[in-house]
Amino acid sequence: MIASDDKPANIRFVTIPTNAIPSVPNRTAGFPGFFEAVSTKLEAPFQQLMGRLDPPVTAIIADTYVRPMSAMVFHNFDDLRIDNEYYPSGSGEKRVVHIPGISSTRISDHLPTVVFSCEEGMRVLNGVLEMCPWVLKSQYLLFASVYELEHQVFDVLKGKFSFPVYTVGPTIPPSFKFNLGVGVGDESPSSSSVPTITTTATSGSHDCFPIGTLPYLPHEKVEEIVIALRISDVRFLWMAGSTDHKANSQLQEACGDRGMVVPWSDDQLKVLCHPSIGGFWTQCDWNSTLQAVFAGVPMLTFPTSWDQISNSKKIAEDWKVGWRVKSPEAAWENIVSREEIAELVKRFMDSESTKEMRKRAEEVQEVCRGAMAKGGSTDINLDAFLSDISQPRR
Repeated sequence: MIASDDKPANIRFVTIPTNAIPSVPNRTAGFPGFFEAVSTKLEAPFQQLMGRLDPPVTAIIADTYVRPMSAMVFHNFDDLRIDNEYYPSGSGEKRVVHIPGISSTRISDHLPTVVFSCEEGMRVLNGVLEMCPWVLKSQYLLFASVYELEHQVFDVLKGKFSFPVYTVGPTIPPSFKFNLGVGVGDESPSSSSVPTITTTATSGSHDCFPIGTLPYLPHEKVEEIVIALRISDVRFLWMAGSTDHKANSQLQEACGDRGMVVPWSDDQLKVLCHPSIGGFWTQCDWNSTLQAVFAGVPMLTFPTSWDQISNSKKIAEDWKVGWRVKSPEAAWENIVSREEIAELVKRFMDSESTKEMRKRAEEVQEVCRGAMAKGGSTDINLDAFLSDISQPRR
């Protein structure tokens, strides 16, 4: 995004009323309500805006799913819409093997089973499946992904659609391209906004462990994780992603002196790029997944819903840059014990135990950054897309 930089003269920002949309702190925890509101209450104000813009709009870039997703998850949803023979019944260990471009996958990894039991979740799933055919009306299909990390799926999608399919990820701010040779920004991962728990660490020590937001977990489950982290004696940073000062203060008290709680999650990328970071506990949202890949940080995956479950499989099994906190067939609410989590975190942060995984994380990082560099797949795709949409249309 343009952030605080001076806005180019040929760019305008306009807004539409969003009072019908849930506020930012509630969008993740209350995603079904947010999804339904976006799908049903924004059409009229958006059309009104289109009618009064001058010059008139000639191209629209739309988000099919109101949040980023991998090509694999999009392909899963599109295939599920066409062929639902395995939905939603079947053992979690049963394998789905017939989807072109996707390796053999457990049903428990392939489908967002966590929400199948609730009416809200089913409404969201059906809404997503209804959106898939809209893609056929497009002139381009863009993914915030890296071609080399999902090349088998992209090759299938390119053969499936008559229009161009472009990978334009990861969506990293230009200021973070500090070692790509394509322009250095003023920001760096050692910026003063990174908390003391990381900036006071020894450079390259890899002994700090950030925790991503966990909005879906009930309080008692969060408490169990906090106790486990204290038992592990690992230094950790908890990015709460909440402005609830009382709740954050209580969480900080529970974390003790080995942990630090911060209310934000916007600076997550800056934290992950800090040399003291040795791993990342993540729910596996796609943005967070690609940020960790970009930073070369191995992950402990703890998915709770939707595409997070498929992303966890990709991290642990396909890319081999992380471990699962729990087995894929376990029900999400049946969290492992505090003792098991503490032992897992200690082993995960031990450089000898995870030597091969860390090496693999560095290799995947190079693939990711190579795509962003001049002449890389993302760089070429962005140039091609911008060049094509800039051509006069009759």
